[in-house]
Amino acid sequence: MGTVIHHCGKVGNGIRTKLVNNYLSVVSCQMNAEVLTLANAYGLDLETTLDVIHGTSATNGQLKLNFATKVLVGDTEAGFTVDLAHKDLTLIVNSANANKVALPIAAVARESLSLARSTPYHALDFSALLDFWCERAGLKKVRFKTQRQ
Repeated sequence: MGTVIHHCGKVGNGIRTKLVNNYLSVVSCQMNAEVLTLANAYGLDLETTLDVIHGTSATNGQLKLNFATKVLVGDTEAGFTVDLAHKDLTLIVNSANANKVALPIAAVARESLSLARSTPYHALDFSALLDFWCERAGLKKVRFKTQRQ
């Protein structure tokens, strides 16, 4: 799947590292979907809002890289589906529980993805959570006004 190999230590640490990475990625995606849905409801200009976010400590790679090349340009074809994001969050929450580590944000994000999984969004890219939340709020989809390179 990738070209970079990270040796994470003893047997099992690789999958644990993957879970930690996917936890941050999926929760960031959910948060970004909510943030841009709120900006949409406020009637904020997308480009200006992103310029402000990307110029502060609020910026994150999920929003800056993934959203800009996927959902914000209308591409919701699955790269990493909502179903896969839900599966990973379930593994993360279950593993954390087994280790007596509370992850309330992961649990809430998983239940949020459960809502999207009960719709046709389940098979779309997880950045399409933005479209899902805009639809639930009765808002138009958030897209860049001009084609991006």
